[in-house]
Amino acid sequence: MKFEILKTSEKIYAYYLNNDEFSLYFGTKHLNLEALEKNLGRKVIFPKQCHGTSVLNIDTASTPTQPCDGLNIKIKEIAIGVYTADCIPLLIYDPINKQAAAIHAGWRGVATNIATQAFKKMATDNSNLKIFLGPSISKDSFEVGWDVAREITATIENGDSLSYPHKDPKKKYVDLRGVLVQQMLQAGCFEKNILALSIDTMTSSDHFSFRREGKTGRLLSCIGLN
Repeated sequence: MKFEILKTSEKIYAYYLNNDEFSLYFGTKHLNLEALEKNLGRKVIFPKQCHGTSVLNIDTASTPTQPCDGLNIKIKEIAIGVYTADCIPLLIYDPINKQAAAIHAGWRGVATNIATQAFKKMATDNSNLKIFLGPSISKDSFEVGWDVAREITATIENGDSLSYPHKDPKKKYVDLRGVLVQQMLQAGCFEKNILALSIDTMTSSDHFSFRREGKTGRLLSCIGLN
């Protein structure tokens, strides 16, 4: 499986997959919601994100009022998405029970294992899940204090191998994406079923980055059932 690119001669708008089972998009800063919904042919519902671990099942086109950082659907009438600007957009498809999830995985979500919360909502055999990670801050750009680094890496076996020295002795670099992948592998997912875009939002001029820009826009990522 390989991502297609939605682009013109001048701009890349999104990386996407479209098949008989599902459609998903990881947008760049050039993709707006109107264009995204036009390509999908349906409305996209987003959670009221709060940097937590709550994941909600939804079955209507109404935007949830309860704060959460992930949505799960089994209906085809709508798609679900998340907003990010360095955090990891995590999209999941369950081919057995025909359901999909969209998760906003920031460092706090990864530190509290939000992926596991999503799997509990999906209540399926994790080895069957198809998992997709969009553009996010990379291990070469994600610098945090030692306390945050320990909080994140303590969630997996041999987590110290995914944190790296920093020139400031009070800081470390952390492979947030790598920690999330290891959490999912430890939860029974198969590596062959995980597809990730290796784009670093911190250094990519086509993507918004909160750490690079401060006040900035948000990238759109979504998945819908076909």
